[in-house]
Amino acid sequence: MSVEIVNTLNGPVTAVFVFFGIAFNIETIYVLMRPVKHHLRNVNRHGFLIQTGLLLSRAVSIKPPSSLSRPIIHTYLLWLSVSDTALLLSGFLMYCLPSFFISSLGFYAKFFPAFYLISNASLTASVWLMCVLMFERYRAFCKPLITSGMSAAKVHKILAFVVVLSIIFSLPRFFEVVVLEYDDGFVDVVQSDLGKNHIYLFYYRIIGGLVFYSLLPYIVLFALSAKISLVLRTAAKQRQIMSSSMNHKTKAISDSELILLAVMAKFLLSRLMPTALDVAEHIVTSEIFVLSSVATLIVAISNLLVVISSGINFFIYFMFSKTFRHSACLCCKNLPFFSCKTARNFNDGEATNTSVPQFNKPDNFLTSLLLFNEASDISKKN
Repeated sequence: MSVEIVNTLNGPVTAVFVFFGIAFNIETIYVLMRPVKHHLRNVNRHGFLIQTGLLLSRAVSIKPPSSLSRPIIHTYLLWLSVSDTALLLSGFLMYCLPSFFISSLGFYAKFFPAFYLISNASLTASVWLMCVLMFERYRAFCKPLITSGMSAAKVHKILAFVVVLSIIFSLPRFFEVVVLEYDDGFVDVVQSDLGKNHIYLFYYRIIGGLVFYSLLPYIVLFALSAKISLVLRTAAKQRQIMSSSMNHKTKAISDSELILLAVMAKFLLSRLMPTALDVAEHIVTSEIFVLSSVATLIVAISNLLVVISSGINFFIYFMFSKTFRHSACLCCKNLPFFSCKTARNFNDGEATNTSVPQFNKPDNFLTSLLLFNEASDISKKN
């Protein structure tokens, strides 16, 4: 009974979530790559900008651009979506598709070492990319004065370097398994001598795994998440106090902050069980762990949770980000079966009622500072 449940979870159930997860991730990537457009119709009419008590003179000429560069956090979310898509594909190739084979993997087994490498590299890359995102957000929220602005090109280079490092770190995995073909045509995948080496298993698999992509990164991410959550809560209270003193309403937490909190929670919850299983496997040894039917079932459930987590980014961004909802609706509004009330509301009222741009994100801190400096220079000249 346990074997049938495992095959069902690894086979058709995982295949459904992989298919829809990849489709929504592709839509997410497309939306995140679109230019962010801002409608600032009333800026010229009012001629001034008030941002947290700063009054810019009418002499400052503000020309609202038709499209602005995307926030830096969009670059991180873009790479995370690509990483999650690769993780979905590798999961499908590693344990979903093989569950449909009746007896032998056949010719498919020859690709198994490469799929094994891709799967581990994708998992490692997703963890490291999340660590980089959390560290950058920690600096932006907790140490904004010493954090220098980074361009999107520089962020792309850093994240690409992280992905390359994850592939290099995972290269030994390719040599852990070998493909054996017998005289009767039966093809099997077994552990190589490297995969059985006790020194390799202890230092690379156990110590390296716990330190670089399992227990230690999870603890670090949890600590950073707790710190950032406290900072955001304090900042939200301060914004509410300032808005009440200025007699206007403001959001307690901005869209980008909500997305960050949701992505953090999703990642930590989805990786809790794999991390616990990884630690348990090292404690009871791999030989005992693999032979346990209960452990096999829990591993299948854990893999399914990771697959589901990798495919729900679209819904998180759609739920918490007004800009993402608007862009997603614009992408789909031409479809005959699609009707999006959000897009109509944005076009009819939201853009028009926004008299000034909102610099409530850390990425826009430098923009506000530049505008303030420009106003000061003009005042000195006059």
